[in-house]
Amino acid sequence: MEALSFRLFTTYFLIWSALYGIPYLLKGLALYRMAKNAGLRAAWLAWVPLASSGVLGSLCDRASLCLSGQIWYFRIFLVVRDLFRAAAAGGLLYPLGIGGAIPTWLMLYGFVAGAVPDFSLFMILELALLLLTGIALYNLYEDYIPERAVLFTLLSLIFGGLGQSILLFLIRRDIPYSAIAGTGGFGPRR
Repeated sequence: MEALSFRLFTTYFLIWSALYGIPYLLKGLALYRMAKNAGLRAAWLAWVPLASSGVLGSLCDRASLCLSGQIWYFRIFLVVRDLFRAAAAGGLLYPLGIGGAIPTWLMLYGFVAGAVPDFSLFMILELALLLLTGIALYNLYEDYIPERAVLFTLLSLIFGGLGQSILLFLIRRDIPYSAIAGTGGFGPRR
């Protein structure tokens, strides 16, 4: 009986590590490298779960400022989004997790099918958060890889944290257009 318990615990631990650990490591590596390439001062915050959303938001703000001349304060919004989702999920593991459109649409389907109690206000907020996250990520991808910005944004929203982590990891070595001198952007701080 103890051997079975140990195997179940080990299996659970490995699955949990894969679902939460791999995206966390990929996103941490990607955001750290991207923040360094963009010249952000506190790139090490990419490794702190809620603060990493602030780093991502700072990169999105930088891209937004370069592309449209406006700051949307994504660095604040993305941290507040993760706090809201963590509170809604009942713990602080959500910012490390696999959220995104798939869990959102599954919850919406459960609501429509009557399987989930009335979460209509929650769903409206979640869909609004998903839309604003899409705007933030679009600005970021437009700054790094304009030819694939729409595709990467959609994939990030559909596949959530895991998809976003993989896509950010793929572009981590690129220099953003906002950091290249002569493009109207502002270069990295030295």
